[in-house]
Amino acid sequence: MKIFRHVKTIRFAFIILFILFMPLPSGAGIVEHLRHKKAPNFREQLDWLNTESRLTLNDLQGRFALLNFWAYSSVNCLNVLPDLKKLQKKYPGELVVIGIHSAKYPAERDTVNIRAAVMRYDLPYPVVNDYQLRIWRDYNIHAWPTTVLIDPDGVIIHRQSGENIFDSVDAVLRSHLHHKHKNLKKGPLPLLLEKYKSPRTMLKFPGKVLAAEDGRLFISDSGHDRVVLADRQGHVLEIIGSGSPGFQDGPFETARFSDPQGLALKGDDLYIADRANHAVRCANLTSRRVSTFAGTGQKGTVRLPQGPAAEADLNAPWDLTVHKDKLYVAMSGAHQIWVIDLVSRDLKVFAGSGVENLINGSLLKSSFAQPSGIAVSEDTLYIADSGANAVRKIPLRFAAPVETVLGQGPFRFGDKNGSGDVALLQYPLDIAPVPGALAVADSYNNKIKVIDLNSGSIETLTGARPGGYRDGLFQNAQFDGPAGLSYADHKLFIADMNNHCVRALDLKTKMVGTLILRGPNQELFGRTKLKDFKGPQYKVRKPCSNNIGQLVFKIRLPRGYKILYSGKPFFKLFTQDGSYQNIYGIYDEESIFDVYEKFHTDKLYAEVRLTYCREDGQGQCLVNSFLYIITLKGDSHMEDVSLTYKAQADRSKP
Repeated sequence: MKIFRHVKTIRFAFIILFILFMPLPSGAGIVEHLRHKKAPNFREQLDWLNTESRLTLNDLQGRFALLNFWAYSSVNCLNVLPDLKKLQKKYPGELVVIGIHSAKYPAERDTVNIRAAVMRYDLPYPVVNDYQLRIWRDYNIHAWPTTVLIDPDGVIIHRQSGENIFDSVDAVLRSHLHHKHKNLKKGPLPLLLEKYKSPRTMLKFPGKVLAAEDGRLFISDSGHDRVVLADRQGHVLEIIGSGSPGFQDGPFETARFSDPQGLALKGDDLYIADRANHAVRCANLTSRRVSTFAGTGQKGTVRLPQGPAAEADLNAPWDLTVHKDKLYVAMSGAHQIWVIDLVSRDLKVFAGSGVENLINGSLLKSSFAQPSGIAVSEDTLYIADSGANAVRKIPLRFAAPVETVLGQGPFRFGDKNGSGDVALLQYPLDIAPVPGALAVADSYNNKIKVIDLNSGSIETLTGARPGGYRDGLFQNAQFDGPAGLSYADHKLFIADMNNHCVRALDLKTKMVGTLILRGPNQELFGRTKLKDFKGPQYKVRKPCSNNIGQLVFKIRLPRGYKILYSGKPFFKLFTQDGSYQNIYGIYDEESIFDVYEKFHTDKLYAEVRLTYCREDGQGQCLVNSFLYIITLKGDSHMEDVSLTYKAQADRSKP
């Protein structure tokens, strides 16, 4: 009898352990039933974004506050963002969403990089850089993403780890609002969104690029929710998508995407990984129409789906590649590789158990971690396994097992070249076969590296830490978050995400250049004709270096006036021949713009458009458009440039 009881005890213990450590389906969340307690205040001396000043819990009193602990590298965190925006839209006056960015990677601790992520995903709420994880520890957080709901009295009333948060948070909010909380305030907090600071460029956070053999270049203009088709000289031939986020089929002009990423071409069909819509779209280049090839628009949670692709729920497809009659999908949110038969249009999991990890072995017992890049070379499938900081491969013959080319795992990252067993990467987002090697976008290290497929060793081709923007010789070039790669005709094309452009690496001349796009949107991005400019022109008295680092633009407004940011004030810097052009959003009375460019000309032009109004709302707003003419001298050293504009008051009576 004692032996029997002992066996029952052991069996019970195993059951409890299984429940505690059982892997959750992708997208599942854990709601904690906790005793209510006061929320800790936010730590001081941290950088805040999307707000004019740092926030404290006292600023939030009288409102519900939803804290979202996230990291921009986590696809699970990205999957939560639509729920946060939906909650904010439903409760605009009662709820304040606060993003607590809690970095995993060293690159994610930099406020500049977080600001880029805030703009890339168009976050409409305050975000704080918890770079040392102090707020994370204060709230006893253990996983990305985690949300914490605080009531108007500063008491924690709900906590949830994982995705799919809308229904549970909505239920708690409805319950508390039903009881008429006595201290409830209404009205949004005053914000200054970072998107006012984003540069206006032809591309916005491009995620992927595809160089076709016939000379066409397809670019996922992810931040503009569209795909741009150009030639290799930069002439825009076609724009696929309206530029407004959404999920809509139809003609190129009206079709809508949401954060399109990977691209694959088969005949006249361009397949597009529509990441935030959890779908694969097909743009037919002959009929000029977009249709949904796979996915329903809903995020999937099933680990082993099988059946018609159009009826399956996908989970953040990030990249695509075609091999014979198969479309392989890097299903980042499911941590798997899926495959779609282009003839039967049936879908199934090709590799990966769905558990986020780096595990080699048979196809369905192996594990990946947020695979974000995929390519085929000589019947071998290569994967940029971003969350595992690794490059993986799967020989396509005879259902061979998954192998690791190099990389150490989800929590082993760095910047180290050498053989595969010692090399370290930091969140590589893409790979591309090049002659005799494999190019890797080592994204968080801001480098392009190459793997010798014979020896398995890796070395840096170009780029440097920290990131920046600079063309020229390989040893001098700089990138900022390179995200997409594609090779054709001795050139490696790069979607340089945070620089909002496509770069071209010439493997023969060892030079890096920027592709200057020319086509639609000329009113913002084309060359300004100086003879047609009607506003006043100012010649800058002091000559400047032809190698500019930063440009500081100061505005001196009359007392009682403020800048109208909804008028989208901008500062456009360009050369007369159009070889350089960039537009920056003016975001403050003193705005700082990164240039880091050497100009091979003696004149540089800066067009400014500015709207400012009286603070009391009386009288008309003033709109000024004017041009600076800057003389450049031949000094080779980098120089910061400062310009000051003194605005005039409206003399008419209010």
